[in-house]
Amino acid sequence: MTLRSRFCPGASRFDWPKCFLCGSILAPVLLLGCAATNTSELASDSAAARRQIQTAADRIWAAVARTDAATALADYDDDAILLGPGTPMLQGKPAITKYITDVFGAISFRDVVGTVTDITVSGNLGVETGTYSWTIIPAAGSPVPDKGKYIHVWARSSDGTWKVIRYMVNSDAPPQ
Repeated sequence: MTLRSRFCPGASRFDWPKCFLCGSILAPVLLLGCAATNTSELASDSAAARRQIQTAADRIWAAVARTDAATALADYDDDAILLGPGTPMLQGKPAITKYITDVFGAISFRDVVGTVTDITVSGNLGVETGTYSWTIIPAAGSPVPDKGKYIHVWARSSDGTWKVIRYMVNSDAPPQ
């Protein structure tokens, strides 16, 4: 049995219109089968990425509660950028580390709650959106309760781990 007779039964000679029609029907069916497999693999990969990002976010929030800058920044990329309120954009992990270390040296936190509200992953990028609440305890002065929202943008590094490449945070409190 030839390939032609197998897929174009009854064709005694090569019949382009019939073979084209057969190919037009068969090709999308085969592609959909492949796409379903790829979609399933992507969904599984995306779910794993969301779990990894969630775990890292939990680690970051626990470190903030302890005012532990080194652990809070362990999942930050060397080229990360911080966009914080009342401060210029900070570029690079050394600048962010200095800033966070200085902040943690001047204040501490009580009742820290970081809540991840959404994690979206597409390819090698992930976006974590969330809210926070805490009480800021300055070295001198009264405690200040605060709540707000934040975004972490994550990138999958060459070793497969996820690193924060952008962090933006702002308080819900009106400017003073």
